Amino acid sequence: MNQGVFRIVAAVLVLAFVGFTGWEIWQRQHDVHAPRDPGVCWRMGGDGTFTVLVRGSSGIEACAGDLERIFMKTHAPVSGAYQGRYIFIDKEAIRSADTLTGERWRLYFDNQRRDLDKDLNARPMIFTTQR
Repeated sequence: MNQGVFRIVAAVLVLAFVGFTGWEIWQRQHDVHAPRDPGVCWRMGGDGTFTVLVRGSSGIEACAGDLERIFMKTHAPVSGAYQGRYIFIDKEAIRSADTLTGERWRLYFDNQRRDLDKDLNARPMIFTTQR
């Protein structure tokens, strides 16, 4: 009797594992990937498309600063990407992640963001609109 229950439990676990693995593979194939173009800072639109914001950006922190300028002007959340990494900016923080739904960590902490904003306010806002 116990052997029958064990077989049923084992079969359910195998099916669950196979289902989860299949779902993970499907999910990864359907993820939107951040552009990887060297030195290009991208802004992501609400529809998931990317537009060049700055060419020749010096790094993810500089790109985040350029996206922060947009946030400062619009006060609306802004998303972008730099060399395959996502950047998310809202009133809470400036964060980065490997994927759209992945764990996000801060690029700038509160005091660093205040200093960044002071620096950005000291210079005029100029953006490119190239694709």
